[in-house]
Amino acid sequence: MDLGASERAIYTAQPTQEHRHIMEKILIVEDESIIAMELENHVRRMGYDVIGPVSTGDAALEKAGDYQPDIVLMDIQIQGDKDGIETAEAIRSRFKMPVIYLTAHADERTIQRAKVTEPLGYLVKPLREHELRAAITVALHTHKMNEALEQKRNDFLAMLTHDIRNPLHLVLGYADLLAEEIKPAGMKQAENLLVQLRANIFTIAELATNYTMALAIEGGRFPIVRMPLQVNEILKQVNKKYAAEASNRGLSLETQMSQELPPIDGDGSALERAVANLVYNALRFTPRGGRVTLTSALCDGAVVLSVSDTGRGVPPQEIPLLFEKYWQHGSDADKIGSGLGLFIVKSLVEAHGGKVEVESVPGQGTCFRVILPLATRLA
Repeated sequence: MDLGASERAIYTAQPTQEHRHIMEKILIVEDESIIAMELENHVRRMGYDVIGPVSTGDAALEKAGDYQPDIVLMDIQIQGDKDGIETAEAIRSRFKMPVIYLTAHADERTIQRAKVTEPLGYLVKPLREHELRAAITVALHTHKMNEALEQKRNDFLAMLTHDIRNPLHLVLGYADLLAEEIKPAGMKQAENLLVQLRANIFTIAELATNYTMALAIEGGRFPIVRMPLQVNEILKQVNKKYAAEASNRGLSLETQMSQELPPIDGDGSALERAVANLVYNALRFTPRGGRVTLTSALCDGAVVLSVSDTGRGVPPQEIPLLFEKYWQHGSDADKIGSGLGLFIVKSLVEAHGGKVEVESVPGQGTCFRVILPLATRLA
């Protein structure tokens, strides 16, 4: 049977029906009602649950977030500010859901735009039921296989980085002990080599930690466990951890902590990693003789943790890019990190209901401010 063309449909799925636990859900995005209703009927007869249909990109994004469909049937020409391709890209980036395009347009330009969003199918109207059934079946199977492969890859990388990180920290400890032993003997050349060795090992350990953290965040496997925290304890721990690294780089690492801070609700390990990434970033981009300062303060009903430096600063046009995954500031010679540090900072802080602000003056330095809400108090 051909599926024709016309207006918009009216069914809205309800999220609490029990059969949703066993039926795969398909979101239909189609702004012509006759096509939308026929699609809905055919999809239901195939044994799937239907979300929608909806006729705009904004409605599709809302339904995708609320109902987490297994696949999206997306018309390219839809109502609203976003067309189907723009909507599909937003759904893919936010929710990682597979899309099958349904369109009357098979011109080269449309196909090239659609390809960028990596769809799992592209059907040209008028549609036939057996083609639709085959496309949905193959897309669902492909998506499940891709997810399984991605999970195995992430598990392997997490295991690898974990196994690398632990012995690296042991080697760091031995390097510090050895440096203390040879310092009184005046073996300056050996001491310098140990400093360089320690710096390289420290960098690798930081990379491993950030890769592990990023995989956990993206895989939804880093739950935030909230409890009352004193943020000054986090600053003390970070200062202690990075004091030797700062000294080896010829930098001063200072803390200026307010003693009148109320507690916040937060995950101590997550916030410590966020502050640690900011400190390590500051150490990397501050020349010898410079200063990195950690501060805490109460401002406008929130706790503010700041990490400032006297480094090279960031050009204004690069500031909006700082928190993008894999983006790295500086010249090619500087790009020895993962490009994940600030992405992790933003993710962890926002998971706490907070935000990160940046101020920078090229040639003078940069200040990152982590703004966190206070702990909620029950009456």
